[in-house]
Amino acid sequence: MAAIIRTLVLKNQKDWDIKLAHAEFAYNQTPRSTTKCSPFEVVYGLKPLVPVELMPLVGARTISRDVEECAKEMRMFHEKIRAQIEKANHRYRERADRGRRKKIFQPGDLV
Repeated sequence: MAAIIRTLVLKNQKDWDIKLAHAEFAYNQTPRSTTKCSPFEVVYGLKPLVPVELMPLVGARTISRDVEECAKEMRMFHEKIRAQIEKANHRYRERADRGRRKKIFQPGDLV
């Protein structure tokens, strides 16, 4: 995200605050390598194409779904995401620990 902001905020640009919202939307719409899903998809369960899709429309009819079924689907989706994150953390831990040696200290050792 820092690289995106850096490219938006150049020396002579005064409209960075307007561009920041677009950068945030684009960042949250990009799938992550760990989860294979975008943050929008993980949180809201949908992939918005434009920011307007996140806002409730006034006077629009909403499609009623069974709340229990919707909650069950989101729980299953979050469990899948959690499992993918744990798997990625395990792979990372294995690579990080590959070159480490276990050190055992005795009382009185200077550490």
